[in-house]
Amino acid sequence: MAGAMLGAQTVRVRSFARMVLVLTALGLGFLWIEGPSGCLREETAIAMVTLIVTAAVVWFRATPDRPLMSVWLIRTFALVALVESFLVELHEGVFSPYVAVVVLGISFLGMGEARRPAIGYCSLAIAGYMGAALLVTFEIIPDIGVFSSSGKSFVERLFVSLMMGGIFVVALVQARLARKAMCDALERATVAARDAAHKQVQLDEAKVQLDRVLVAGAGRRGHWTGARAGDYQLAELVGRGAMGEVYAARDRRDGSRVAVKLLTNGASAEPAAIGRFVREAQVAANLRAPNLVEVKDLGRTEDGTPFLAMELLAGHDLAWHLRRHARMPLAEVVTLVQELARGLSVAHAVGIVHRDLKPQNIFLAEGQGEGARWKILDFGVCALSESGACLTAEGDLVGTPGYLAPEQALGNKVDARADVFALGAVAYRALTGWPAFAGASPEALYRTLHDEPTRASELVADLPLGVDAVLARALSKSPADRYSGVLELALSLRAAVRDASETRVRTDGGCAPSRAARSR
Repeated sequence: MAGAMLGAQTVRVRSFARMVLVLTALGLGFLWIEGPSGCLREETAIAMVTLIVTAAVVWFRATPDRPLMSVWLIRTFALVALVESFLVELHEGVFSPYVAVVVLGISFLGMGEARRPAIGYCSLAIAGYMGAALLVTFEIIPDIGVFSSSGKSFVERLFVSLMMGGIFVVALVQARLARKAMCDALERATVAARDAAHKQVQLDEAKVQLDRVLVAGAGRRGHWTGARAGDYQLAELVGRGAMGEVYAARDRRDGSRVAVKLLTNGASAEPAAIGRFVREAQVAANLRAPNLVEVKDLGRTEDGTPFLAMELLAGHDLAWHLRRHARMPLAEVVTLVQELARGLSVAHAVGIVHRDLKPQNIFLAEGQGEGARWKILDFGVCALSESGACLTAEGDLVGTPGYLAPEQALGNKVDARADVFALGAVAYRALTGWPAFAGASPEALYRTLHDEPTRASELVADLPLGVDAVLARALSKSPADRYSGVLELALSLRAAVRDASETRVRTDGGCAPSRAARSR
């Protein structure tokens, strides 16, 4: 918004500069017509020529694409105009028609971008006029201007002096109020545009999720519904992924509910696919952590289809939560990242990279003994870190555009730092309500490789700047520039929030919740 306001001010000052050129040129013409009479005639002429030159420079050089130069020119223009106004007031007379031009200048300067300089310039102009007018009114100095007030009574001069001073003050107040109204309107328009964009992002994500649900067929009968897989009686389909289908099932031994994942094409699948499923099932079975889905059993059906039985979770995935709340408070995002990092670090310790961390694969499991807990789902496309393979047997890109790391998108070898990138993208989405790299698959991939995401602090009010630095490092294009592991990312994020809170306590004497948190 600040950039838009500065651009608007630049356009406004160029328009004012054109007006000053015309009026000052007329003033020079009047000086020539009136002849040598009047005080400070030469000084006034020099001031007018200087103002014309300055106004011309401002007209041609102050442009929105050169904001720093524009600010410098505008302030120089204001100073020159201020000096020129004093000289012309003395030359023409403090009660001359020229005083009306000062009102235009105050109205213009009062709309300035910076509050203190704007009020300062206008206050000097008002004080200068009032000082000269009162000195003439009380006959401390003679009124020898072109439009002299000689012959006017004390009351008449005092009335005009106070009236013009009041008009100047009203012009300044109105200018500041007009600027505030303009800023408020622009802010409301910005918020409305951002909310509309948020809704569009949520709609796009909902469409993707709908397509995913329709493909998965959750809640419907599947190919394996009613069949047995070892000691498990399979029921409705829970979901379908790239390699397998997941069914709700009942353990015939104790009646408990579990989730059973089977290879999509069963025993007829290619030997390489069966081998990959078995290997990944064995890897997942050996990963034990509170923030990973527990694998209870491995086996094969009667026809030889491999399966694995996992805990059946109650709750919703992160995508579900974000569709309903758009974003999460900073404290909750810190907890989310910390819990996911704990789970991923267990996998990384044995050389396993998830490669498809995204909101749909992150689940808030309810009804746990220690309360709700974030868990990581679906290691179905995981890879051993020493393997350079990043494509499935069918040649499809592994991972989800917008969350997969650049080296993964390019098909290069991946390690734990690819999950660091994905975790950073998840944190960015949960914190801001925006994907770090938005768009359909090709667009998201292009942005992942070439663009930097908008700083989170520009999207979320009162966000500590340290969080920007943490997210920027996690989302670095080069793996060498990222955190070495997910735990380091989680610790850095927590430290950034803690440092900001301690700073706020020292400066404010308390730690109030952020505007972003209050808005939820």
